[in-house]
Amino acid sequence: MGIKRILKNSEWDGIRSTVHEPSVSNPYATLADLTTGSNGNLLISGGAVYSGTGLVFDVGILVYSIAGIQYTSVATQVTLAPGDPANARFVAIVADENLVVSLVTGTAATTPLTPAIGEDQVLVQYVLVGANATTPTIQTEYVYREDQTSDWTGSVLGNNTTADFSSTTPTPVSGTNCCLADVGRYGSTRGVRFATGTPVNRDDYVQLSFYVQLTTDMVAAGKQRGYVFAYADNTPAGAQYLGAVRWDQAIDWTLVGQWQLVSIPTQLFSANQVNTTIGFLNFTLWPNSSGYAPTAFALDNIRLLTGYGPGLNIATIDILDNDAAVGDTARLNFVDGLNTTVNTVDDTLNNKVDVSIDSKLEIKEASVSIEPSVKGLNFTGAGVSVSTAGGSNPEVTVNVPGGGSGTAGLVDLTGITGASDKVDLTSATSQTKGKNFSSITSVIIGILYF
Repeated sequence: MGIKRILKNSEWDGIRSTVHEPSVSNPYATLADLTTGSNGNLLISGGAVYSGTGLVFDVGILVYSIAGIQYTSVATQVTLAPGDPANARFVAIVADENLVVSLVTGTAATTPLTPAIGEDQVLVQYVLVGANATTPTIQTEYVYREDQTSDWTGSVLGNNTTADFSSTTPTPVSGTNCCLADVGRYGSTRGVRFATGTPVNRDDYVQLSFYVQLTTDMVAAGKQRGYVFAYADNTPAGAQYLGAVRWDQAIDWTLVGQWQLVSIPTQLFSANQVNTTIGFLNFTLWPNSSGYAPTAFALDNIRLLTGYGPGLNIATIDILDNDAAVGDTARLNFVDGLNTTVNTVDDTLNNKVDVSIDSKLEIKEASVSIEPSVKGLNFTGAGVSVSTAGGSNPEVTVNVPGGGSGTAGLVDLTGITGASDKVDLTSATSQTKGKNFSSITSVIIGILYF
């Protein structure tokens, strides 16, 4: 049996098998498989996960946009039909403008193709149903089910943070116990944590799935976000950081006392791609309350899953060069250039990345205008280069190029307030305002925009 799989550049590296080949145990489908269904509609949050019974899939709360309009559907279940007697087929789980979650069944074939998705539908994910199959082929790494040590090892960290890893309340999703947590202090490693002695291969798992029940009114408690942080090793450190995802966006944040499904594509943990493993997960709440007062919620059935690929719709932005379209991309790479240095800060707390660019201006023309509010300009060398330290007071130091009578030495131009305040550089001992840079042809302190 052959299975067609087309990877779109490197966007789907995170859902490939380690051998990078499709197989019965790793039958991923990607958006690039679509011939007519890639309609630009976007799944914003939520997903589906195998229930563990037959061909039944649990679908969490979905937030998605169709033709620019945002919709939210309630949690539900869908049941796939048993496999064709002779060949495999793909089935698409989709949602539409009527808030209905349904199935689009592909044609069974020796080399099955993914079915086309309607213009009024958004793809949630594909599932491969093998010949005569009554269950999907799925590999599962259990992070938590019943207690603190049977799967990954549970622990807590942070002021006033505690957890009962074998709690019988609330009633568990499955089994006899769940994890009931009280998180006091927020942090990338503070909260309820799970670590494995042997980190698993990052490429093997396409989805992090878990159930959460808010046992506290999060709005009343002042909590705005729930985060899960991932690390490559079981001892979290900066170099092992894989990223953070907000799980509050996948549930109803105002719903108390009911289990809700969270399904997160592991590709969203996109930091430090050089790390090939996952070994540590931390669940936490933001922001901190006064005195780090604890806030309760419950977790159950935490799993890493593979065997079918979530339909991760990747939002892109258009890139233009002076109004001319260059292309679109889901990733921007800022690169240092001539006399420029890029500084980036990943602000996970506020869900943003800050980018700043430091630049040094080289002046090689005969006449240049300079904004008088810039502070820290330094003229050096025969080529006359300028570097700026920023600031609001126009304090300028001029290093006069050598090679002329009375043109060597430093001249301090403090208190320059306008374009008429200039300095005569023809004399090394007497520098006064109101004249020009006669020894550097004509450099005017006037207007320069950075």
